[in-house]
Amino acid sequence: MKRILFGIAFSFFYSLPAYSVDLTAAFSAQGGWAIPQEEVGELIENGNSVRFHIFGGAKVTKSGSVGLGLDFTYSEHAIKGGGGGHYQRILWDWFFLPLGLGPLRIIPGIAWVGIDTKMDDLGVKEQSFRPAGVLGLELGLGVTKNINILATVRAERTMDDFEPVSTGGNKNITGDFVNALVGLEVRM
Repeated sequence: MKRILFGIAFSFFYSLPAYSVDLTAAFSAQGGWAIPQEEVGELIENGNSVRFHIFGGAKVTKSGSVGLGLDFTYSEHAIKGGGGGHYQRILWDWFFLPLGLGPLRIIPGIAWVGIDTKMDDLGVKEQSFRPAGVLGLELGLGVTKNINILATVRAERTMDDFEPVSTGGNKNITGDFVNALVGLEVRM
């Protein structure tokens, strides 16, 4: 009985047609500025921002692919008015759906935002992890067949996190940001 089952299983898998899959991958590294918006913009300065993106998957059409990626954007900001402390932010892209129009990509998605802040003047010391909606616009200008200069603008709307401050009331310490980045992208 074992031989019969093994023979059926072997003939089934052996007779399946073989399909080739075109693999694809991309890596980009960018640097630029993170610009706080609205209420958090009253508390912190514009900051330096870096972004790293790694993608691997399979091509499904001539211009499209499906796969998995890791995408992190980190920024660091000084406290306004010379106040002591720090403000650090990391954005981890969770799900994105890039839509390509030639060299232009429109990329809506959702992300997780981690914030580590200490604002001495306001008596705030907080670590927070919140969801965010992101809308990105990327322009890739080809240098060679596989290398692009990549310019990116990303608007981020993070779920509010109101913290009590020593001056009275509450302040939203997560806020919205716009990242403006430029760097290199390698595609295979």
